[in-house]
Amino acid sequence: MNEVAYRLGITARKVWMLISEGRIRTKRLDGRRLVPADALAEFIAGLPDGEDPKANAA
Repeated sequence: MNEVAYRLGITARKVWMLISEGRIRTKRLDGRRLVPADALAEFIAGLPDGEDPKANAA
């Protein structure tokens, strides 16, 4: 999960929280929990754009 956390710029604890909430899909392999690249892409695609509506109101 450290690599996922690094790629998202969040903590590993936050990654586990998102997984437990069902927001990031995982797969199990030999007792390990993996995040497929397409699952990470889906999560990122579902995030809001991050634009501040107040910034465009000027």
